[in-house]
Amino acid sequence: MNDSMTENRESAASELEAERRSEQAGQLVMTARMTLRRGERAEAKKTLAQALKVDPSDIGALELLGDIFLEDAEQEKAIQVFEHGQKCHPDYAPFEEKMAVARLDLAEVERDKLLKQDILESGGISDKLLDKKPALALGLSVLVPGAGQFYNDEWEKAGIHFALWLAALSCWSYPLMTHLRRVWNEAKGQRFVPGIGDAIDAMSSGTQFFFWLMMFAWLMVYVASAIDATTVAARINDQRRRELGI
Repeated sequence: MNDSMTENRESAASELEAERRSEQAGQLVMTARMTLRRGERAEAKKTLAQALKVDPSDIGALELLGDIFLEDAEQEKAIQVFEHGQKCHPDYAPFEEKMAVARLDLAEVERDKLLKQDILESGGISDKLLDKKPALALGLSVLVPGAGQFYNDEWEKAGIHFALWLAALSCWSYPLMTHLRRVWNEAKGQRFVPGIGDAIDAMSSGTQFFFWLMMFAWLMVYVASAIDATTVAARINDQRRRELGI
């Protein structure tokens, strides 16, 4: 009887102690979050380390500390934290997902390291190692405005360039084709075969102004699209070189 009562008291005391530790760790995690909002990342890490000393299995402290390590490109430390978190909380899926992200980042870093080593050993950088080819981006934009942006993975911008090009094309081609059909009908039975110049001459002054304005806008879309695609492709390559440290 006495043994049973003693065990119950010890169990209750243990539960109270665990609850106290959990509350204390939770308060430290809240402090770390506020510290993090102020941009004091190092201080937030120290506070979270204190929280884990108080309660090594605190899920909030483990996840937040792992996230900070992940954001600071300290993938190995992040993996260690998330692995510990997964052992303590095997049913908490985010730990496994974030470990996978950290391992992917590590694999990417290792790939870039090997690539940089190969480049340094070969004494230069090959065009094959560059992500984009400015000449190809230029050629695609000259072919169809927006195609160069699509090649650069700027799909929204590609759609805008193509829509502007198509709108300008429609605005100058419609009056041209309309007047061309008119002068052809008027020249039926005659030896004279009217051309584009005759169709333009047949337009009113207002229609001619609109025609040439849309023609100019159409050509400017070509120029703007080509310049933008070429510039962005070169910028992507420059960024790639900086990432590789070459």
